[in-house]
Amino acid sequence: LGSVLKDQGKLDQAIAHYLEAINRDPLFADAFSNLGNCYKLKGHPPEAAECYTKALSINPQHADAYSNLAAVHKDAGAVTKAAEYYKQAIGIAADHAESMANLFHTSLHLCDWTDYDKRFAILMQFMKQQLSRRQHGLVPSVQPFHSLAYPLSMAELKEVAGSYAQQAKAAVALVETHFTFRPKPRSIRLKVGYVSSDFNNHPLSYLMQSVFGMHDTSKIEIYCYATAGPDGSFQRRTIESTAEHFKDISQLHAGDAAQLIHNDGVHILINLNGYTRGAKTEIFALHPAPLQISFLGFPGTMGAEYIEYMIADPISVPSTARQYYSEKIIQMPHTCLVNDHKQSSRDVMSHDPMGNPLHKTVNRARYGISEDKFVFCCFNQLYKIDPETFDTWMNILKRVPNGVLWLLRFPADAEANLRQEALNRGVKEDQIIFSDVASRDEHLLRGHLADLFLDTPAYNGHSTAADILWSGTPLLTLQQEKMASRISSSLLTSVGLEELIHTDRLKYEEAAVSLAGDSEKLFSMRRHIERVRDSCAAFDTQRWVRNLEKGLLGAWANHESGDAYEDIVVEDTEPVWVESDASIL
Repeated sequence: LGSVLKDQGKLDQAIAHYLEAINRDPLFADAFSNLGNCYKLKGHPPEAAECYTKALSINPQHADAYSNLAAVHKDAGAVTKAAEYYKQAIGIAADHAESMANLFHTSLHLCDWTDYDKRFAILMQFMKQQLSRRQHGLVPSVQPFHSLAYPLSMAELKEVAGSYAQQAKAAVALVETHFTFRPKPRSIRLKVGYVSSDFNNHPLSYLMQSVFGMHDTSKIEIYCYATAGPDGSFQRRTIESTAEHFKDISQLHAGDAAQLIHNDGVHILINLNGYTRGAKTEIFALHPAPLQISFLGFPGTMGAEYIEYMIADPISVPSTARQYYSEKIIQMPHTCLVNDHKQSSRDVMSHDPMGNPLHKTVNRARYGISEDKFVFCCFNQLYKIDPETFDTWMNILKRVPNGVLWLLRFPADAEANLRQEALNRGVKEDQIIFSDVASRDEHLLRGHLADLFLDTPAYNGHSTAADILWSGTPLLTLQQEKMASRISSSLLTSVGLEELIHTDRLKYEEAAVSLAGDSEKLFSMRRHIERVRDSCAAFDTQRWVRNLEKGLLGAWANHESGDAYEDIVVEDTEPVWVESDASIL
C-alpha cells in the first residue's frame, strides 16, 4: 500500500505506512529503502540517505538500497561516490538494470569513457528488452532526460519518452477526478498556467523570470504553480511578485494539485519540466486543463497523449522530423529558447566611454590564461562531452599550437579524467584549462574573455549558448537531428550568424581552425553580435512573449473549433535583427 500511495504522490500517507511497517518489524530492510524513496521525493536527501544506510546495515546485499543511495549522492554532486555505490549494486546483482543505466550516465558526468562503446551497447540491449515489455507497464531504466545525451535514434527517443508518459498515467489511474470543461465566455481572459519545480535559483528561471510579468493582461491571465518550495532566491521573489497569480503546490499530491488547477479554471496548462528532475508529470496525466503544452525544460517529445502541443521553431523541430514528436507544434518564428538577458544582465557587460569593461577584475590573468593564447571554451556541463567530440576538439588544439581549451569543473571530479584523455590524444597538458563554476555575473563576464565557444553536438548549451552569445563571443555548433542538438542553431539564426552552424564534423573542425587563424573574421562576428544585441530576436524577451501569446491564442482557437489539432505557425514580420552603432565589446 505504501508503494501505491508513493506512486500516486501521496507521500505523507506512504511515509506513515512505511513507518508503521518498520514499527512492526525493525529489521524490514525494504521498508527502510522505500521510506528513503519517499523522503527523496519530498526533497529531504539527508533523511533519504539515512534510510538507505539503515537498510544496508540490515541487509548488506540490498542492491536497490545501494542504487538509491547512489542517486542521492549523484543529485548532491558527489558523482564519484555515486559511481562507487552503483558499482556495489551491480556487484550484488549483475543484471540490476537501473544501476547499470545510472552508472553509465554518472560515468558521463565523470568523463570516464573506459569501455564506452561496450558499456553503451550493453545498456542499449537492456533498454530494447525493456521497451519490448512496455505493454506490461515496465519502463526502460534509461530515463528520458538522460537519453537526450545519448546517440539514440529519433524513434528510440520517442519510445523512451512515451513509456514514461504511460507510467505517469498509470500512477494516477486510481485518483478520482471529475473534470468537466465549459466553453470559455468571450468576456473571460484566456487563463494560462505554468507548472514547474524550477521557479528558484535555476537556469529555467534565469531564462524566464521576466516572462510571467510581460504577458498582455488584457487578454491573458497568468498562473504560476510551483511544485518546489521557495529557496529565497532573487528569481523566486521576482516570479512570485510579477506573476498575476503564484501558488505553491509543493505540498499537494498530484490529485489535489490537479483539482486546484481545474478549480482555477485554467484553459492552457504549460509543463516547464517535462522529464527533468522534480517533474510532476502525474498532474498533467490527470488532464486538469482543456489544453496542455510542453515547453523549455525538456527539449524533446514527451510522447504523451495528454500533451497536445509543444513549443518549438522551424530549426529545432524541422518538418522532416515531425513524425518523431507526438505533439502538435506551436512554431515560434525565431528561436523557441526565450531568455532574460536584456532585463537581468543588461549592465553586466557595461563599458566606460573609452570602451573599457567596468568589471576589470575579470580578466584572463585571473584564470591563468595569457593574452597571447587563442582561447577555445566550452562552459557546458561536462556530461555533454562524448569521446568523439573530444577527439575533434583535441585535433583542433593540435592544429592550433597557441590554442587552449577552457572548461569548467562542472563537476570537479571529471577534471583528472579529461586531462588524461587529452594526454592520451597527444595534447599538451597546458592546453587544457579548468576553472570553477562561478556566479552568474562572473560567468557572463568571463565568457567574453574567450575567442570561440565550441558547442557540444549531442546536447547543445541552451541557456549557456544564450549566455555566451550575450557576452559577445561567437559560438560554433555541429547540428544533429534531435531538438536538444539544434537549439544553438536556432539561437545563431536569430542573431544572424548562420555561418557558424555546421552539419559535418570535419567542417566543424575546419571552421574552428580557420577562425583561430582569422582574427579579422572573428572580430567582425564579435562586432556583429554587439551591434544586434538590442534588436535581434534572440534577446528580445518582450517580442518573444508577444509571439508566444499569438501561438497560445491560435492553439486555443483551434481547440474551441472542435477540429483536430493542427500545428500553429506564428508569424512575425519584424526584421530578425537590425545593426546599431553600439560600441564594440
